[in-house]
Amino acid sequence: IRKIMPAPHLLNERYRKAVVHFLNGMTKGAALREAGFSADTSSNPGVIFNRPEVRAEIERRQHIMSSKAGVDADWIIERLKLIADADLADMLLVNEEGQGKIDLNRLTPALRAALGSFKSEGYGSNVFKMDVKLSDKLKALEMLGRHLGLFQDKLELNAEKTLVELLEAGRERARERNKEDAAT
Repeated sequence: IRKIMPAPHLLNERYRKAVVHFLNGMTKGAALREAGFSADTSSNPGVIFNRPEVRAEIERRQHIMSSKAGVDADWIIERLKLIADADLADMLLVNEEGQGKIDLNRLTPALRAALGSFKSEGYGSNVFKMDVKLSDKLKALEMLGRHLGLFQDKLELNAEKTLVELLEAGRERARERNKEDAAT
């Protein structure tokens, strides 16, 4: 674990407020607006959030929050794996008629960790309806894939031709189609 140097003294009050709002779940632009930055600055949050001292403060605070919560990347990856691997069929009992029944006695710690919601109607042996949902497996797999760098999210453009050349070529194709349509 590398030691993160304290950075609060490098930031003025507005920068600190923006960092706090961002870490409390706001978008970067909204955090800047809430901290009192202008609309122009808020519409281009990279101007503030790409500054080394701001990035250092975000990293410092995230490290503190992670340490306090006892959560790190390995912990999150383990939870995501539990969600991705969870199978509700492990709790399902099927009778001779092919009807399914959920047996909560078969709820393993792994399934419990992946449980998204649970509702029942009735009480005790009089439960007549259960609604059990697991957390979103696809989302968990997507998050794991992103962490491992398996997905290419950035659109890479190959700009061999200029925009003007592309527009001219498009116009030429449109003219050719119009000629073909007129001929038929």
